[in-house]
Amino acid sequence: MDDRKTYAIGGKTFSQSPVTLGQARLLLQRFKGYCLFSMQLSDLMGIIAEQVSAILAIVLVEDGMTVAEKMKRGAAGLAELEAWLDSLEDPKEVSQALTDFFALKQ
Repeated sequence: MDDRKTYAIGGKTFSQSPVTLGQARLLLQRFKGYCLFSMQLSDLMGIIAEQVSAILAIVLVEDGMTVAEKMKRGAAGLAELEAWLDSLEDPKEVSQALTDFFALKQ
């Protein structure tokens, strides 16, 4: 069964699948220092809202690229995609991708 989801965001096509080990490591680094298990849901949602572009930069893979290729681009590639996502005029374009991030078998 293919859990891959596809999105049109800012004129580009991206996909998202359940996270790989490398993506999980990067996500855990984003939340380092937070005691996620003991915080209230509203606090967790606030942290996620502050980092939504960074989270999506980790889990979204541009059409024509593999997760392995994305991981090889490293921090510079993630920073570039994060900045591009931050520049979107309509943040609603990423809402389904963020919803699916929590729905996919993580």
